[in-house]
Amino acid sequence: MTFSEVIHFSIKPLLNGFLIIFIVLVGLFVLVIDRKNLKKSGKNKDAKLAMAIGIAYMIAGSLLYIIGRII
Repeated sequence: MTFSEVIHFSIKPLLNGFLIIFIVLVGLFVLVIDRKNLKKSGKNKDAKLAMAIGIAYMIAGSLLYIIGRII
């Protein structure tokens, strides 16, 4: 078995629909709920960081979905 086949057979099962949806929902939660609570408590720097993390999770989930379809 070549290295690319090992990667293919070990990563492909991890990229199922449940995992992708879960990653995107975590990003949405951080972006909407957590960010709002941090802003309310006056932690603006943390709110900006939560926004960046939420967006990164949503982008990562989308990219993993695309990669899973290509593989």
